[in-house]
Amino acid sequence: EYTGFEESAAKVLDVWKNNDFDLVLGHSQGAILIAALLALERVPYHPKRGYIMNGVSFPNPYSEHIDALTDTSQSVLFILGRKDKITPNSSGEQLREGLAKAGFQVSSCYHDGGHGFPADDDEMALKTIVNWILQGKDSPSPQKNTQLS
Repeated sequence: EYTGFEESAAKVLDVWKNNDFDLVLGHSQGAILIAALLALERVPYHPKRGYIMNGVSFPNPYSEHIDALTDTSQSVLFILGRKDKITPNSSGEQLREGLAKAGFQVSSCYHDGGHGFPADDDEMALKTIVNWILQGKDSPSPQKNTQLS
C-alpha cells in the first residue's frame, strides 16, 4: 500500500459519493489513485462518460486486484506523453492492458509532450480527447483497446 493512500482515498471518495460526476479525470498520482480505487472496487459509482488517466503509472501494490477484476464495461482513456520522463509509457500501458483484460473499454491518446496534459498547440491530441469525452455512454462504445493518435 502507498503511504497516505487511505487518507487520500477517503477524501476523494467523500467528494465522489456526494456528487454526480459525468467523468473522472486523474493526472499522475491522481490517476494512480483512481486506478487503485478501481482495482479495489471501492468507487461508489462509475461516471457516465468514464475515466481519463493522464500520465498514469501501474499501481504496483494492487496488481493482484487488477488481475482479479472482471465483467466491467467502463470506458477509460489513457493519455500518454511520448516524452514523459516521470512516468514511462510502458507502466501506463501495463495498466491499460490489465483493465482491458477485465473488460474495460480502453482507448489511448499519445501526444508529443511529456508528463503533463497535451499542449494547446497539439490540436490532434486535444480533438481526440474532446471527441472521446463527447462520445461518452450515449453512443456506441468505442472498440476495445483502440489507439486514437
